[in-house]
Amino acid sequence: MKPAIEKIEIVFQSNGKRKKMLVSWLLSQSADWAMDANPFIVQDAKLAEKIEGVEFGGRPVKPQLIAKYHYLKTVLDEAVEDLRVDYTTEDETEASEHQVEETLSSDIDELKGILESKGVKYDKRKKSIEYFQELVKNS
Repeated sequence: MKPAIEKIEIVFQSNGKRKKMLVSWLLSQSADWAMDANPFIVQDAKLAEKIEGVEFGGRPVKPQLIAKYHYLKTVLDEAVEDLRVDYTTEDETEASEHQVEETLSSDIDELKGILESKGVKYDKRKKSIEYFQELVKNS
């Protein structure tokens, strides 16, 4: 197992500034105090890779981070799903294509929700449904 020396990016909610902190710091009481004084979120694109096989205090880091920062459960679970091999059948592929077609007929708010759930960044000033449909198609 690797030691907890990886640096993880956090973003302060008040001003949007980013900072890299050690995994061990994120699990410390100092992080709790910092969170009280200036709330932050753990927002690192390579978080799953960085904590893979890392231990802190003789235990794996992933469950410790999830216990302390509950929102990371969905982030880390999605990262695991992305790494899985796709074994879809032709019927499933056709069904997913049909779902994409149905989605493309949705309104802009639904398309924005889909993009946000996939973590796709988009121009929030745009109003064209074609713009959002193209983003959903390509995501």
